[in-house]
Formats: sequence, structure tokens, C-alpha cells
Amino acid sequence: NQMFEYAAARAMAMRAGTEVCLNKRTGFERDKVFKRVFCLDRFNIDYVRNRILSFEFPCGFVFNKLSRKIGRHILFPWYKYIFDTSVNIADLKNNPAKFKNVVLQGTWVKYEYFDDHVETIRDVYRLKTPYSEQMNYYIGEIKKSPIPIVAMGVRVYQEIINPELRKSEFYAQEEFYNKALDYYKNKYGNFRLFIFTQAKEWVLSHVKLEDIDYEFVQTSKGDLDAANDMIVMSNCNAYIISNSSYYFWATFLNERQKDVVIPRQWTEGIMNDWIKL
Repeated sequence: NQMFEYAAARAMAMRAGTEVCLNKRTGFERDKVFKRVFCLDRFNIDYVRNRILSFEFPCGFVFNKLSRKIGRHILFPWYKYIFDTSVNIADLKNNPAKFKNVVLQGTWVKYEYFDDHVETIRDVYRLKTPYSEQMNYYIGEIKKSPIPIVAMGVRVYQEIINPELRKSEFYAQEEFYNKALDYYKNKYGNFRLFIFTQAKEWVLSHVKLEDIDYEFVQTSKGDLDAANDMIVMSNCNAYIISNSSYYFWATFLNERQKDVVIPRQWTEGIMNDWIKL
């Protein structure tokens, strides 16, 4: 979600004529479930550092918690807290001065928060470094393929311990992936499937791949290099994606016309023209 959060903040700053300040540490150190790390430095993002404003000091999380309760930054009281659950999008865009000195809270998982600055957001999410040999190989395969390359992004949320929670709120079942593959069989007749996932064994056990030309794509290992896979995925021709913001951004960075098939229960952070199954 950090890509959504930065996109919303960057669009807000551009409207108000100010800058973005990021906390790159505290939230990640305290993430015991998903164990996320800060990955945005791989991209051309623009931000300033202010450790006091962003609570990156000893016991800063306590000051942050107290500030959230009163709705203002304790040390910079002219900075008010705004939450994605309560902000009015029309107000956000029509009254940018109101959002000049703010601390953002929430996930900000909505395209509408930055849809008036799409080109800028796409531009900042370009890699700083040259593409690796593996990336160039896969992108080359996509470009020279005589048939469409469908990207399938599969996330099964292994880190969520409660299986009922995973099933009801996070976890797209095998029925979705198999229906989506049938959709593309009917649409294209013949296609090649690139699979992006950390759950290879689950895919092999649950998704019907017998008559499909498929390949598991991994350009590198580790969270810090996940951006490489995302860039490769953004070059594909069509998509099957689970409810994951990571896969949203892979499709968003693809500026061409494409089909995107998603689980029917996914309602946050989606585009109007996506196909629900």
C-alpha cells in the first residue's frame, strides 16, 4: 500500500504547491504480520526528510499515537491529521490549500486520490537503475511474442494465520483463477501465461495449467527487488490479478489498452473498466 499512500500524498502536495515528507522506518519496524520494508527508493520518488515531523526519533511512535488522538501533530500543531476514511475527494481536489500541512493516516487505496496527476505518478514509479539481464529477457519475450502474454498475479496471504480470515477477506480461491483462464481462452484462443507469485506450490496444486503454455517469473529475490517483477508484469498484454495493491500497480504502469480480470469481491483500489469474475 505504500505506493498508494505516496501517490495520494504526491498528488496532494502538487495541488497545494508543497512537498512530501516520508517516515521510512517506524511503521515498518512495527509491522509484525506482513513484515513489509520500505521499497520506494527503487523509484524516482521525490520527498524530503524531517525526522521530527515524521516521528522518526526514539519513542516517536508514542508521540504519533498521541497526535492521532488529538488530530494534530503534537510538536507541529499546525499540521492536522487526515484519514482516508473521512476525507471528501471533491474537497481534496477543489480546496488544495486545506491539505497543505497535513499528516496522512490510512491506506489511501483509491485511484481517485491521484487520478488528476496520472502521468506524474506513472513517471515517478520508473526504476532509477537500468534493467537487469533477467528483466530484459522477459520484456523481450513479451515484445516478440506472436500471441498475447497474460500476466497472472497470485497472492494467498500465507502470513495471515487465521484461515477463515484469509478466505473471507483476503484470499481469492482457485475458482477465480480457473474462470479467468477460461475467459482468456475464449477471448484469445491461444496465449502464453506469465505467473507472478510467492506461492508457486499453491498454484501448481490448485490452478488448471495442463493445456496452457506457462512460466513462473522471478527476476530476483527479496522484497527490495520486487519492483523488478512489477516492471516486467507492467509490460504484459492482459492480466489476472488477486486482490493485491502490488498487482494493481503492475497494471497501472501499463499505459496500453488491456484487459484486467479481478475477483468479484475486490472493491477497493480498482478501475471501472476492470472485469469482475
